[in-house]
Amino acid sequence: MLNKKQVVQDMLHFANSRHLRYWDLSSLWFCNRRELFRDEIHLNAKGAELFSLYFVDYFNTKIKGIALN
Repeated sequence: MLNKKQVVQDMLHFANSRHLRYWDLSSLWFCNRRELFRDEIHLNAKGAELFSLYFVDYFNTKIKGIALN
């Protein structure tokens, strides 16, 4: 099993080193539901559908208006 804390730290370091924004969405309610994943990292079809619906809303309310720099 992957160490979630280390994966998040690695992703944050990667993003920061390239001056990219990083949003950690790993604490969403469905991230702890194993039946929505095909393995430890990848969502299955139902999980991808739920994530996509959430992300569209998240993008439209939180990210869309943020200026890119």
